[in-house]
Amino acid sequence: MDIRTIIAAVAAGLLGLTASAQPHNPLSWTLSTSRIDGGYEIRATGTFDKEGYHTFDLREYEFGPRGTTFTVTGEGIELLGGPEVLSTVNSAYDDVYMMEVGTCAGEVVIAQKVAAKSGTVANVEIEWQCCDEANCLPLAKYSETVVLKGGVPDIVVIAVGLLMIAAGLYMRSRNLKKRRAQR
Repeated sequence: MDIRTIIAAVAAGLLGLTASAQPHNPLSWTLSTSRIDGGYEIRATGTFDKEGYHTFDLREYEFGPRGTTFTVTGEGIELLGGPEVLSTVNSAYDDVYMMEVGTCAGEVVIAQKVAAKSGTVANVEIEWQCCDEANCLPLAKYSETVVLKGGVPDIVVIAVGLLMIAAGLYMRSRNLKKRRAQR
């Protein structure tokens, strides 16, 4: 056996140990986008595949748990406010951290509103930590890019509809005037 074969075998073994040492994170994320007046809403929905786990809300805790972060970046993107947790946040005093802590269990929904042109690419990054009653897992990260596209905002649809009605009324009145003039 030559030295390259031995090194390759040792490296493969170490990679296998590293991969098997990573605990399974029970929270997985999906992204969706929707068109809103003034821009888009980027929504992340997290679901747990195991009972008994929770993650923390978006607050920054000094001397407490690591709160979840939800970041949207990209060229031509303007954030409209900060991210919001749309799902239920359970706030309670935590004996371990000796402070009130907000947690989310079941389904976690976080949204960020942005102003951008259709076709803009948004980079979304979520960092979170899952815990059960006894232990916390290491910090986890999810990153994905989404292209912001979609229909026209409701206000534009209403404005176009009103213009079409006005144009129809104008044409009808013109036709009535022509008929009267022909009599």
